[in-house]
Amino acid sequence: MTRSKNRLRDSTPDHITKARIVEETVALLHEFDGVDVERNVLLPTLSDPTHIREIDVLITGNVAGHAHRIPIECKNYGNKISAGQIGEFSDKLIDVGLPVRNSLYVCVSGYTRDARRRAKDLGIKIFELKGLTSDRLNSAVYQAFQSIMHLLLRVDRITFSSERDEDSMWSVMFMTDRWGNIRGGLWDIIWEKWQSGEIPTNWGSQEMVIEPPAGWAWHIDIPEQPRQVTVILKVIGLILTATGEANMHLLKDVLEEKLDRARIRAIFQDSPDAIKLTVVDDEEQFQAATRPGGIANIVFESKRAPRIHVLDKLYWPPTERAAGIVKNKVEALLDRSPADMEAIQNLTFAELEGTDIAAIWGETWSGHPFFRGEGWPQKYPQRGPRRHRTRLRTHPAQKR
Repeated sequence: MTRSKNRLRDSTPDHITKARIVEETVALLHEFDGVDVERNVLLPTLSDPTHIREIDVLITGNVAGHAHRIPIECKNYGNKISAGQIGEFSDKLIDVGLPVRNSLYVCVSGYTRDARRRAKDLGIKIFELKGLTSDRLNSAVYQAFQSIMHLLLRVDRITFSSERDEDSMWSVMFMTDRWGNIRGGLWDIIWEKWQSGEIPTNWGSQEMVIEPPAGWAWHIDIPEQPRQVTVILKVIGLILTATGEANMHLLKDVLEEKLDRARIRAIFQDSPDAIKLTVVDDEEQFQAATRPGGIANIVFESKRAPRIHVLDKLYWPPTERAAGIVKNKVEALLDRSPADMEAIQNLTFAELEGTDIAAIWGETWSGHPFFRGEGWPQKYPQRGPRRHRTRLRTHPAQKR
């Protein structure tokens, strides 16, 4: 727990501001569970209890049931620390009864050769703090980035084998049960496989043969002339990156010549304008997009998008927006004579879904079974003979 004072006012003298920023930063760098970190601790001297000395930062913890205290001296001077200043710190600790050996001395401008030697002889650990501005009045500010990637499955192409010239892609868009009832569509199968994790999230294109569930067939299928449907899929990444500001503070162990500890604090703007969208489709692009620079690059775990992207036409399951546009278009075409239904197929992705990727998370069309909370694929009333109704088996996916 850090006991820090209120933020200093603008009228505070520079030398006080410089001292306090080092004290505050050093205290934060030593915060750990089970450790008490105090700043500006006033202690009486052993020889005269009325005489008070100040310890910049005091760390208190328990070791084997015994309280253990580590005092820290913090200096924000423009010149290097001298051997005399190391000696003054040692004298102060002896004055208040604190251990000199393993105490800490932190500065921002380094130590003279004599100071390093004196600290080593006394057992004082000396550190140099990095991360302040050139005037040493504030923490240096750097850029920071945080990214989250949503993996979107794209259906790029469909091919199917058929011996009949009159067959078209629409012949395999839907499936029927043994009595001819429409039971779902090709997109439903792919979407369900994507959501269940059956389709891997590897970069690059992949080919998959799609078959109807057991007991079902493609719409207008003929048993002696079965179709084989193959789809080309590709996983792309939609990376949303927010830009923010960060402070980075480092403590360098001067005698050991190594980094002792570091702390990065990042603040991000809560604004849509501060978010950038990047589309990637391989690992190199992913690394470049999620590590654009700065000192902090936070990357959250990737997630599968809740929809798939179909033939650059629309998302599936269909959004309420896209379904409404198609419905209005169909009604308008039916009022004409003759009705040009090919105009439906000519609708562009931008017309149906717009240009905002938020449509991927938009409201699902109310006519889709997923919206109604039904099992997949869609359950339509069965028109088969009554004696067969109780004997019809349900596809395992409907039991979910």
